[in-house]
Amino acid sequence: LGNIYTKTSPKKSSFYYYQAFKLFNQNDDILYNSLIIMAKSGDFVGASKLIFDMDIGKTLSDDEKIALSYILFKSGRYKKALDLLLPLDGNNTDAYILLGEVSLQKGDFKSSELYYGKALKVAKGIKEKTAIYCRLISMYQELGMPGKAVSICSSIDDKDIKSNFAIKVACAKTYFQKEENDKALDLM
Repeated sequence: LGNIYTKTSPKKSSFYYYQAFKLFNQNDDILYNSLIIMAKSGDFVGASKLIFDMDIGKTLSDDEKIALSYILFKSGRYKKALDLLLPLDGNNTDAYILLGEVSLQKGDFKSSELYYGKALKVAKGIKEKTAIYCRLISMYQELGMPGKAVSICSSIDDKDIKSNFAIKVACAKTYFQKEENDKALDLM
């Protein structure tokens, strides 16, 4: 039944997948189909309830744990998301980024900074690093800390990242916030 309602009623579809999951001894295929449908339909709360019924102790890949943590994060279940993320391998950029987001939502600004910093250290490509720098800059802007955002802009050494349009825009916005219009215009 879950497959029948996939396109017409994602919530009904996820309900039937959830029932099948409970009946058929927590079958992984049923679980992941249900989670995917719930997440696509925006039913993060329903998906997080399903995760609570799972045996998290069983072996999941790091990518699966990150995906499950994201669902928990989106449904406001920050502690459970942290419980899944914290034991992950220390070289996982996605885990550190999500840890930064979860910490920020919990109001733990210092931990958020720490995790974004770790993400920058283990990030492998320019795209990843650029995205992290952009997130850090926008985080400081949102928190009303343009001085911190400027320090991030100033700390970027890599010329490819520094010349990235998204970085230029984020840094220019920060300089405008600080009423340093000449510096903002110089970036463009």
